[in-house]
Amino acid sequence: MINDAILNRRLTMISMLLIAVSAVLILNLLRFQFYMDPEVKAALAEGADNRLHQTVEVQPDRGLIFDRNGHLLARNSFDYRIGISPNVISNPQQVALELAPYVNMTEDELYRVLHRPDPNDPDSLSKYEMLTARVDFETGQQIIALEIPGIQIEAIPTRIYPQGNLTAQLVGFFAGADDARISRGYYGVEGYYQPLLAGQSRRVTTSTAPLIDDTQVTTQVRDGIDLVLTIDRDLQFLAQDVLNTAMEEYDAEGGTILIMNPRNGEILAMANSPSFDLGALTDPDNILLASNPAVSDIYGPGSVFKVVRVHWAAPGIYFATRASAQIPTCLPWVTPLNLGRRPNLLQVARPFVAI
Repeated sequence: MINDAILNRRLTMISMLLIAVSAVLILNLLRFQFYMDPEVKAALAEGADNRLHQTVEVQPDRGLIFDRNGHLLARNSFDYRIGISPNVISNPQQVALELAPYVNMTEDELYRVLHRPDPNDPDSLSKYEMLTARVDFETGQQIIALEIPGIQIEAIPTRIYPQGNLTAQLVGFFAGADDARISRGYYGVEGYYQPLLAGQSRRVTTSTAPLIDDTQVTTQVRDGIDLVLTIDRDLQFLAQDVLNTAMEEYDAEGGTILIMNPRNGEILAMANSPSFDLGALTDPDNILLASNPAVSDIYGPGSVFKVVRVHWAAPGIYFATRASAQIPTCLPWVTPLNLGRRPNLLQVARPFVAI
């Protein structure tokens, strides 16, 4: 009897202790649920929102560049960054066989990549592996056509210059890191009109929940402005050809030819030699040639102004016809001038002198 009484008393004490502990836990749970610290509550809400939503920056289309006749001098294209998630690949051997030729890897190398363990969880396969930092547009389209589950393809904006090196110093180039947000135009029209050509990107938040349709979310951005130059592609080719011939004939170190409409000052051609190679942007010696000497180098007119002085001294002398030769100057103060005697004699137009 005594032992039963002691046992009952101990059970009662243990039960009361358990009830008290349970009550404390329940109160803490209720307090955590309804009277949560604002900072903790905000952090938890942000974490939940991040798991259900993602914010992406929608990039605008860069403006195109045309010559006066509508011929493209610069247009947009895409390269692609290729990655893969080995942890979702069900048949790595087949994937290695199909994908290896497009990412410059052997089947064995790609197969080993697809079996690479996760650094944070050695018992699981990697969640993401970079296969190649950049492939061209055609290769990227072929990879997309394979429809491999787990493949991750990221578009990288780039520029194509249909006229090649013919207008390289005039148009400039678009380059930078693989991230489109820090790529921009350099030199020439691409660099000078960067704000107009670039457009305005926009950040858009979309849902990652599988059952939520967010296709109605607007992703409109302000695309870049297209530019039409006064340059004539055909005249540019002729000027460059004449210049190259003269360079070889006289063994010159450099030269410039400009063709201008003397009536309105429009530049129809601007050829330089040596020229800039768009295919060698990583060559520092080549980059030194990217600047356009026709507008950036200092030119001392020297005897060019003898023609002006002679015309003022002898206004009755005919110097040239309407098919004028173009002599470049770099005098920013030269303004459009009509001498008022014979319209086909001498005209000065900024920033070139036509005789």
